[in-house]
Amino acid sequence: MILKLLVLFFCYLIVVDSKRENLAMFSDKARLKLVIEYWTPERMSQAKPFLPSNSQIRSVLRQSESNQAALRGEMQVAIKGAMPSAEFFNQSQLLLKDITARSTVGRVFFKMGSIDYRCTGSVVASNGKNLVLTAAFCIYDSDDSGWATDMVFVPRYSDGAAPFGIWTAKSLIISNSWITNKNQNAGIGMMLLSPISGLHVQEIVGAQGLSINAPLRASTYAFGYSSDRNNGQLMVYCNGTTEASTYSGFNGARLLCGMDNSGYGSPIVQQYDVNNAIGYQTYVYVFRLSNSPNYIYGAKFDTNFKRMYDMYNGKQNAAIHEIFLDSSGVNTHINLSLLAVIILLFYSYSSFEPT
Repeated sequence: MILKLLVLFFCYLIVVDSKRENLAMFSDKARLKLVIEYWTPERMSQAKPFLPSNSQIRSVLRQSESNQAALRGEMQVAIKGAMPSAEFFNQSQLLLKDITARSTVGRVFFKMGSIDYRCTGSVVASNGKNLVLTAAFCIYDSDDSGWATDMVFVPRYSDGAAPFGIWTAKSLIISNSWITNKNQNAGIGMMLLSPISGLHVQEIVGAQGLSINAPLRASTYAFGYSSDRNNGQLMVYCNGTTEASTYSGFNGARLLCGMDNSGYGSPIVQQYDVNNAIGYQTYVYVFRLSNSPNYIYGAKFDTNFKRMYDMYNGKQNAAIHEIFLDSSGVNTHINLSLLAVIILLFYSYSSFEPT
């Protein structure tokens, strides 16, 4: 009887925690308001770059060699980008369009523990019109703090200004390969954003297209932020030709670019049209090494990434934390309420008393 009561109490805690979690991210408008208000211009400008150590990156690269994820020779798939479809502010309030200030790119702000950090993110085309990509370690710190909290995306952030608003993340998504062994081939993280005034981020700023299994050698642009330019407060870009990585086991590309670690999470884009500022994103900037500071390295949009993208392409709601099992394309997130029901059903047909 005591065991039965303990099981029932455990199930109750699961259901309560699941409901509390969902309310915190999906329907608690007061909580979202507090997150937006937390990120004042002062806090955004003072947030620190989130920097993994050089030794951690080298360790990850060695692990990537034994956990090679990219599927070479796979068919290339292209998903078109999107132009903005709605006006959010008066034109007088918008920053001037120029090649170094793309509205699909912006700052990602978040907390690890009690410290404010910053990375870079980009809006990519999706049916849900709410999908942002960044570096996986900006979402989950496997060495210390775990999942990031109070995460927001600020399109075209510039020196404390948020010309297109502050968008709160309601779901954070990473691959199991990043959590278990920090495989840089799986170093891409996703965010699903809450709408503002009924509008989605893609409707306001547009979205970059995606190119899956794109050629490693191609003309590209990289957009992001660098600490040596006004302390990372202004967007910069690089333009050049990507080439295959020199690190065995890492299937991404490298680009000759002086953008420093403050730009982690930046998009690397092929077939970029400077007139409409839309192209096909092919990589996410995930690391840079001190012995080759002139190069940035991008994790490739491979077939495993495409599976993860397909799973969240049209979703408006998901759990706060989702872990994608990249080896089979199966989502490992377990609905806790459903788990509680299964446990209750099992024990309702089982006897605790010895026969």
